[in-house]
Amino acid sequence: MAGRIPPQDLNAERTALGAILLRGEEAFTDVSDYAKEEDFYDPHNREIFAAIVDLAKASSPIDQITVSEQLSKRGTLKTVGGRAYIGSLSSDVPSVSNASEYAKIIHSKAVLRSLIKISGDIETQSYDANLPAETILENAESAIFEIAQARQKRDYTMISEVLIANMTRIDEACKNEGNVGVETGFIDLDNRIGGLQKGTLNIIAARPGMGKTALALNIAKNIAKRGQSVLIFSLEMAKEELGSRLHSMEARVSSTKLRTGDLMIEDWEQLNQAVDDLSNSKLAIDETAAISILEMKNKCRRFKAKKGLDLVIVDYLQLMEAEGENRQQEVSKLSRSLKLMSKEMDCPFLVLSQLSRGPEARTDKRPLLSDLRESGSIEQDADIVMFLYNDEYYNGDESDEKGITELHIAKHRAGPTGTIKLGWRSEYTEFVNLTSESALRGI
Repeated sequence: MAGRIPPQDLNAERTALGAILLRGEEAFTDVSDYAKEEDFYDPHNREIFAAIVDLAKASSPIDQITVSEQLSKRGTLKTVGGRAYIGSLSSDVPSVSNASEYAKIIHSKAVLRSLIKISGDIETQSYDANLPAETILENAESAIFEIAQARQKRDYTMISEVLIANMTRIDEACKNEGNVGVETGFIDLDNRIGGLQKGTLNIIAARPGMGKTALALNIAKNIAKRGQSVLIFSLEMAKEELGSRLHSMEARVSSTKLRTGDLMIEDWEQLNQAVDDLSNSKLAIDETAAISILEMKNKCRRFKAKKGLDLVIVDYLQLMEAEGENRQQEVSKLSRSLKLMSKEMDCPFLVLSQLSRGPEARTDKRPLLSDLRESGSIEQDADIVMFLYNDEYYNGDESDEKGITELHIAKHRAGPTGTIKLGWRSEYTEFVNLTSESALRGI
């Protein structure tokens, strides 16, 4: 590779700059839509474009004189070749109207150089005996994906397109009785939030023992049985434990029987049927401990490419790996990253969050949004925040709501808040609908 000239087109760079000098802001807009400062290979051309960007940011005129003056202020006019070089740029422009095409060439060459650099990085890492192959693969996949993402330009959208898409969603809502998102299978919840919407961050928060994981598994099972794809990131429980819970729910065989092996013939029949029913579903579990955002993103991309991706579940947020000066900053970075990932993957994220001991110090143990504020910016980043509360857990036999758990929708960016009630069957570690419609829907 030594001695080989990296991909570049100096003529395209000069011509793009010349077009900007001749046509000013209009040509700059055409070029900057595709090429960035770092895309220019020649350092002189890169510096000239940087000076042009300065002028554009200041809403100043862009021509030979103003660009030369800006370079002089930056102390680089002589370095780039002086006013003579600036003047020469506009003399060899075949067509000013083709500025965007010149920019595409510049960017294309920059992409090729980036790929060459990534290849070199992969080679260097591959010779490093301290780096596992999995890490190198993750780094390579992420780097290449970032290049691909950068090439996907997002432009403005005309209101006509927005309204047509909105009419489609309204039509879907009409056909699905108001649910345009991924239905959780819990009727009162779906009626309240319209299902879990694409690109949203949905939080289920509670103190330990309230059933966060059980509710998430219930939702995952309901969705998977409809043929939709679900990826669960379990940072706390092993896949075998989650599998046992799902088996108990679906087969209607108590978790105690599964642990002890004290099974009747009909139990075996139900367990075998549950295996048949769930094995064909697109439900997957990843049990990587302390997973990072980057690793999670890569796994979501791979799963989506193979199976599609209708829902991602994270159990639970505080066990993920992140960098920050303190834990609050780390959690804030995680919640923001998960929100961005939900938009990138175009599917809802259902993220479980552990609450601090705040509710324990109050007479009324029901969680409040203020209990989340100790955990960074979760409340701000989330589209929906839900809290679980089980009165029987705290008050035992004195509770008036045995076998019932409250699910309080404390924040709903796009709709109403409020509290719904779910039935709790501890023998199967599952939640069930309390509405009369549940029998009609077979849930």
